[in-house]
Amino acid sequence: MDKIIVNQTSKTPFVSLDAEKGKIEILGISIPENPADFYEPMLSWIEQYEKNPCDSTIIDIGITYYNTSSSKWLLEFLLVLNKIYINNNKDVLVNWHYSDDDIFEAGKDYESLLEMPFHFIIEEE
Repeated sequence: MDKIIVNQTSKTPFVSLDAEKGKIEILGISIPENPADFYEPMLSWIEQYEKNPCDSTIIDIGITYYNTSSSKWLLEFLLVLNKIYINNNKDVLVNWHYSDDDIFEAGKDYESLLEMPFHFIIEEE
C-alpha cells in the first residue's frame, strides 16, 4: 500500500497513513469545505489497510478543532480500525492528544463507543 501524506492547511489537518509502519496520524484543525472529498480517499485507504494490517497499529489523533462532519468521518475511521483490534487479534492503540476539556471529552466519547484502547496525552498550549 502506498503511504499517504496530506499537508495541513488552515482548514484541514496533517494526515499520514503508513501501512508499512502501522502508523496513522491526524493532527490539526478539521473544517474542510467538502469533507467527503477530503476524507473519502483516507477512509478507502484504512479499509484496504484493514485487510492486511501490521501486528501493531498506532493512531495519533491531535485534532485541535473540528466540525460535526469531521467528527463523523473520524468515527468512521475509528470503527474500521476497531475491527482490526476485534477481528484480527492485532494490537491497536489510539493516542488521543488534547489541550482542552472539550477535545478530551470528545476522545472519551469515542473511547466509549469502541473496544480498542485509548491513551490520553495532554498537550501544552
